[in-house]
Amino acid sequence: KLLYQAYEDFIKERYIDSGAKLNHLIQVIPDSDFIKNSYFYIKDFDDFSTQEELIIRQLVIYSKGVVVAIPYMKERRIYSSENFDHLLQIAKGLKIEPDVVFLNDNQPNYVSHLANNLFDYKNEFDKKTQKL
Repeated sequence: KLLYQAYEDFIKERYIDSGAKLNHLIQVIPDSDFIKNSYFYIKDFDDFSTQEELIIRQLVIYSKGVVVAIPYMKERRIYSSENFDHLLQIAKGLKIEPDVVFLNDNQPNYVSHLANNLFDYKNEFDKKTQKL
């Protein structure tokens, strides 16, 4: 314990680990003009840490809009539903009705739908609700 405390004292204010960086980001998001004037697109994650979920929550609150595209298949347990459920809980906690769209590879034109709509914030965020 004594050695680890000495190590922590030695690196204090010289080195920040990834956990500390995420905690710092959570704290500074509310005051960031960059965040307030931006849309965020989060894709290709099949899991979020608790800190990352807090960051998403902060982005939903303070940015112009957030779209999250995650791999998840209803009723086919290829990916855990936990990540999807947590995102819905974030929306519920913020009293936001998320606009959820499920796409799959046997749906006609699913690739073109993603290509045409994933980054189309003019259409998506002009609506009264935020995407989650």
